[in-house]
Parts: sequence; structure tokens; C-alpha cells
Amino acid sequence: MKTKTILLIVLCFIFKVVNGQSQYWPTKDWERSNPEKQGLNQSVLSSFVDSLNNEGSVIIIKNGFIISEHYSKKYPEDYYHNVHSFTKSITSALIGIAISEGYIKSIDDLVIDYFPETDKKDSLKKQITIKHLLTMSSGLKWLDKVDLDSLYNLQSDWVSRILDKKMELKPGSVFNYNSGGSFLLSAIIQKQTRMPASEYAKYKLFKPLGIDSVNWTRKSPQGITTGGWGSYFKLKDMAKIGYLYLQHGKWENQQIVPENWVHESTKKQIDVNEEDDNYGLHWWIINEFSKPAFAARGWYGNHYAYVIVIPDDNLIIAIVGEINYYKAKFLIKKFLE
Repeated sequence: MKTKTILLIVLCFIFKVVNGQSQYWPTKDWERSNPEKQGLNQSVLSSFVDSLNNEGSVIIIKNGFIISEHYSKKYPEDYYHNVHSFTKSITSALIGIAISEGYIKSIDDLVIDYFPETDKKDSLKKQITIKHLLTMSSGLKWLDKVDLDSLYNLQSDWVSRILDKKMELKPGSVFNYNSGGSFLLSAIIQKQTRMPASEYAKYKLFKPLGIDSVNWTRKSPQGITTGGWGSYFKLKDMAKIGYLYLQHGKWENQQIVPENWVHESTKKQIDVNEEDDNYGLHWWIINEFSKPAFAARGWYGNHYAYVIVIPDDNLIIAIVGEINYYKAKFLIKKFLE
């Protein structure tokens, strides 16, 4: 009997960890592990975390296990972080889910078809697709800081205000950061699913992952969820989004986000015309590392919130606080060498 018990324990262990990749799912909570057991040097890891200067909170996940976590006094473990444009990657996932469920026909759908009240005289504007919104290449004349702030001064329809902007470029030709386009994606989700994007996310994305702590209540005067900003996450829940994409959109026995959507979202779709990452479908594609990596990121002023995923190493780094994204990338590059 004792021999059978020992054998059962061994078999359970083998099932749980195969080739270093965790077979459990952190739906209820993340499990912890020693860095050495996951193939990382403890002193090197500690030096990396120390180099971030305690300016925020950090979680590092290897093979599905938390191997390091630090929470600053300002940003404790259960703090709800304003994740700013990290929200855009959530909206992207929802578009992928909505396509798989038949609410949206295709990423190549014309935006004007969803908003027939839009001026149809502009031949360029008629060419804008959902993909152009996702790749920040709609061609609309837009200065994000100025035009986004102006929306909050409006009680009129935000959709009309955004689509009334003049065309500056041919759609798909040039990257121009546009949170208004993310709002249009949210409006399309609401129009097609007949529920705000925040509610659709709750049932189709957050609940399956065990995320029950998101605050995403900001809406336009017409009740449309802000698709590109305005959500609040706990740091460990931010990391779950990274882990979902590391697992190709699968969670437990369910395909939450279509695998092909994850692949297309996290590969370069358009060049960014500055010294920055490239861009996928509302995800950032990191260029500097020796291995492929992608990120969901957001910041406002000196407050940052981002999750960096390095698939080849089964590694996720989630950070919030005053830890500059570009500084963190530089330190992560050194850490990976």
C-alpha cells in the first residue's frame, strides 16, 4: 500500500511538471517556486530585481511559477493599478474572441459599415478597416494627448467626433498612435455583442482566468467603455493576461482567445516611426532582446504598467509603478544575456 502511495505521488509530480513547463493553471492563485528549480540563478535574479531600485512592484514568472515578487509600500500586493494603455491589449483580445464567436465577420471589415452615419464622401475614410484601428494606422489626423483630452469635454457622441476627423494618410500606410481608434473598437464590440466591452471581457476573458478584480467602469456619455484606457488591475492579474498569451490563448481545457489571433497580435504588423518597439494588433513587439518578446504596456506621466512575455524562456515579467519601461527593457536585456 505504501509503495502504491509513493508511486501515485511520483506520477502526480510528473504530470504537474513536464519539460519544465507548469501543468497547473493559476486560476485561483499563482504557485511559487525556487528560481534554481526553474533554471535561473538566484543571485543573478536578485541583482536584476534590486537594479529596479524599488520604484514599483515586480512579479517574475518562469514556467508558470512565481520565482520572484516584490511589492513596494506605494503599490502593495492587492493594489488596483491604473494600467492605462495596457487596456488596449485587452480590447484586442476581445475583438479576436468576437470574431471567433461570429459577432464580427473579419478583421478586414470596413469600420464605416458599423457606423453608417459616417461621412461617406471621403474615399480614404471609407477604406479604414478594423485591422487599421488595431495597428494604429487608420490615417485619421490625430494627436493622442490633445484629441483624447478633448473627448472628455464632450457630451456629444465620441464615435462621431473621432470619425469626423480629417484623413491625413492612406489607411495602413503609417503608424500613428490613436487611442480614439481603440475606443471605436470598443464601440464595435458593444454594437455587435449588445453589451459593453467591459462586460464582454468579464464573461469571455476575465472569469475563465479567475480574474474577478478588474475595475473598468470608464465610459463615454453614450455608455461605451473606453477601449484603450481606464481599466484597473491587480499586478498578478495583469500577469495572467501575459500567461494566457504565452499559452497561445489557452487556459485549462478552453481556448479563450483564438490561437491564430494570439500569433497575429504578437508579431510585427507595422513599423513604428521612432526608436521604439514595433507594433502588432494592439500589442508591442520588442526588438532589443536576443529572443522574440512582446508586451502589453501603458503609462501616464511617471506611472507605468506593463507585462513583458519572452516565449522561448517561458518567462513573464510584470511591473507597475515608477519603473520606466525603457529602463526595464535595458535591464531585462542584460538579465537575459
